[in-house]
Amino acid sequence: MKFFISFSLVFIFLLFTKEEVFASDFSRPNFRVILNDRLVEDYAKIYNDNIYISIENFAKLNTALVEFDTNLDNIYVEHNDKKFLPPITFLGDRAYTTSNFINLMFGYEIDFLEELNILLIYSEDRNFDISILREIIPLFSDYSEQDLLWLSRIIYAEARGENFEGMLAVGNVVINRKNHASYPNTIRDVIFDRRNGVQFSPTINGSINNNPCIRSFIAAVEALEGRRNASEALFFINPRISRSSWVANNRNYAFTVQNHAFFY
Repeated sequence: MKFFISFSLVFIFLLFTKEEVFASDFSRPNFRVILNDRLVEDYAKIYNDNIYISIENFAKLNTALVEFDTNLDNIYVEHNDKKFLPPITFLGDRAYTTSNFINLMFGYEIDFLEELNILLIYSEDRNFDISILREIIPLFSDYSEQDLLWLSRIIYAEARGENFEGMLAVGNVVINRKNHASYPNTIRDVIFDRRNGVQFSPTINGSINNNPCIRSFIAAVEALEGRRNASEALFFINPRISRSSWVANNRNYAFTVQNHAFFY
C-alpha cells in the first residue's frame, strides 16, 4: 500500500524531534505514602527537595518512647532498649527526621518511586507487591471507577513505552476535552467521540481494551485528581507514525512530551 506524507508534516516532524519541550504548567503534588500495604497520611513530607519522615507517627507505630528536650530543642527516641538522638526538622508543629534515622531506629526501608510519585515504606521482612497499588491508591474523589478504567486504558494504548510525564500528558488531553464545551462530558464518551473526528485511534484498532500497566494506571489517577502538565491542550499526534497532517496544519502547536506533539 502506498501513502504520501505532506511536506508540512515532514517539517513538523523535524521541528518536534529536534528538541523535547515540556509544558510550562507542570506541577507535582505531594507524593503518596505507602506503608507496607496501606495508604497513610502525614507520615512524610517534601521540604526543600528533601524527604522528611514523621518521628511521632513512627514512634507510635513502634511503641517507642519520645522525650523532647526544650532547652536544647532535641528529641530523644528510645526503642528496643536503645536511645537515639535523630536530627530534627520542624514542619508546622511536627518533628521530622531523615529516612536514614527511621531505618536506624525502627528498621524500615524507604524508597521513592519517582515515576509513580509514591514514597514506599516497608518493614525489612516484607516483600512489596506493586500490584496492590490498584486497590489502595484510587481515592475516587470526583471521579468514578469507570473514569479510571477508561482513562488508564487510553493512556496505556496511546503512550505505552513512554515515561510517566508522557502518559500524564495524554491523560490531560482527555480531561481537557471532557471539560471543554465542544466535547462530551464524560471520560468514556470523550475517548469514543466521533462527532469531532477520531483523536484516539486505539478505539479503532482495539488496543483500547488492553490491560493497562501500573504506571499508566497511576498516571490516570493523578490526572483525575488534578495533576497537570498539559493544561488546555486538546490534540496530540505522534509525528513518527501519524499519517495525517490536519492537526499540525490547523491547530496551534503547544509543546512536545516524549513521542507526542501537543496542540491547543
